[in-house]
Amino acid sequence: MIFRAIRHLSYRYEQSLEKIRSRYYVHFIRLYDGTVGDNLVIRRGAKILITKGGKVSIGNNFVLGEGADLFVGKDGKVKIEDGIFIGKNSTVVANGNLTIGAGTQIAHLVTIIDSDHKFSDPKRPLVEQGGHIGHITIGKDVWIGANSVVLKNIDIGDHAVVGASSVVTKSVPTRSVVAGNPAKKIK
Repeated sequence: MIFRAIRHLSYRYEQSLEKIRSRYYVHFIRLYDGTVGDNLVIRRGAKILITKGGKVSIGNNFVLGEGADLFVGKDGKVKIEDGIFIGKNSTVVANGNLTIGAGTQIAHLVTIIDSDHKFSDPKRPLVEQGGHIGHITIGKDVWIGANSVVLKNIDIGDHAVVGASSVVTKSVPTRSVVAGNPAKKIK
């Protein structure tokens, strides 16, 4: 009986902290001239980091899972439509343009990154060589399976499915299923 009461209080406490975190991020995003819809949920350990100059627009019913990160670079433009879930410990990095369509579900441990490093001169340190910035467009009602990676310059069509542990290096057609490393159309 006492254990149940303690568990209930712990759950209520975590719910209160979640509401406080979510309100903080609403103000934080608006501080950077971003827009946020209703029902923003930021779970424990999740972060949204916006570099000065980055732009963010988040629709209604957005959930950023426990330990997940959303990074927006100084030239990054992020548009997240309604009803998006980004799973636990996922990472989304936007240094260019990133769009996630309505109803898209992104599982745990997914990495979505629209940039990479240049490494053309072996005599110079990697950090001094800059990088390549691209775009990522994820359509409406897309499912991206756990442990997947989506790289720069990718368009994923509406109603597509990316199988677990896939590495998406090429665009994915509408209503298709891709899987593997590199991801290939299987259906």
